[in-house]
Amino acid sequence: MNIVNKKLLAKETKEEDIVPVDMRALFKDETEIIPEKLVKKYEIRMAVKKLSHWYGNNHVLSGISLPIFKNKVTAIIGPSGCGKSTFLRDLNRMNDLIKISRVRGKVYLDGINIYSEGIDLIQLRKKIGMVFQKPNPFPMSIRDNITYGPIIHGINKAYLPGLIKSYLVKAALWDEVHDRLSESAFSLSGGQQQRLCIARALSIEPEVILFDEPCSALDPHATAKIEDLITKLKAEYTVVIVTHNMQQAARVSDFTAFFNLGELIEFNSTRDLFRSPIRKITEEYISGRFG
Repeated sequence: MNIVNKKLLAKETKEEDIVPVDMRALFKDETEIIPEKLVKKYEIRMAVKKLSHWYGNNHVLSGISLPIFKNKVTAIIGPSGCGKSTFLRDLNRMNDLIKISRVRGKVYLDGINIYSEGIDLIQLRKKIGMVFQKPNPFPMSIRDNITYGPIIHGINKAYLPGLIKSYLVKAALWDEVHDRLSESAFSLSGGQQQRLCIARALSIEPEVILFDEPCSALDPHATAKIEDLITKLKAEYTVVIVTHNMQQAARVSDFTAFFNLGELIEFNSTRDLFRSPIRKITEEYISGRFG
């Protein structure tokens, strides 16, 4: 087991109790929807296997199996209510916070099922960061938004000044705020606030970043900056983005998964899925005939 996997385990969990799996092997029986050539060609960072989800009696996801490739952007598209955001939050167990939420199936990170009993949820959510639909900066200064997470996780405070600049640069925000770090985060524009939230997510050093419609509340100029940032982030991080915007998915993602009524209908490289979808319902959705 590698170091990353060890850090996912609670202190009382024995390593031998959780054995990593071969994530490529998980998709041998899924070739009808998951192209075998992609599974063979690209390194899998996360793997979802027969994931189902309920909110009380409401069955919102049905048997989803999906690879998430390392250092690539995977877009999740589909009409409203198809389970996209629920799926995204299942990837770092955010839905555990909802009392009526119930999950069946497995989600693997580096071969370890994150739904195993011995998983340390704090470490899991540190490894798999999340950026939400609406900018949600903390009610504190720009500087404190960046340093809050690292301080909670025990970083030496001597490293904080360099850390602040590093992550604001990564979020393409440093040039705009470097001389106003003590100001409230709420003094920023909506697009700047969202980039600050991205910088805050990066500050705890995740390896996977989940974006839940991060541009839905932004104007076209701010959206373009976020899209450019996402494209650059995949050099260091694995990215999953939920979006209603077909053009956005086509612009920023390497792979696209189309959901409908809680099921995965089609998955392929973004280029192939948009140019030559295999299923008629996929073609109808991306051409705007429904959804």
